[in-house]
Amino acid sequence: MQAQIEQLRVDVQTATTDRAKLESQLSETAKLKDELQARVDELSRVNRDLTTRASGLEAQMHALQDKLAKAAAVKKPAPAKSVKPAAKPAPKKKPGRAA
Repeated sequence: MQAQIEQLRVDVQTATTDRAKLESQLSETAKLKDELQARVDELSRVNRDLTTRASGLEAQMHALQDKLAKAAAVKKPAPAKSVKPAAKPAPKKKPGRAA
């Protein structure tokens, strides 16, 4: 009976030690989870900010493209026939004159 009591005491001490280790691991895991959640929250905020900036830049780009297209359309003259100037004939040398 005494041996059983001693065995139970050893088992209880082992279980207590194991429980303390598990609680420590659980606490450490909870801290890591909180740190990771804070990082995810920060990255989500940064992503939201960058998405907003990208949308704004895209809208600016489209506005500038429209403005450029309108400016190009205004500057285009109506198609006209191109007239080439007639080439002047080379002056003819008068025969009989020596230089």
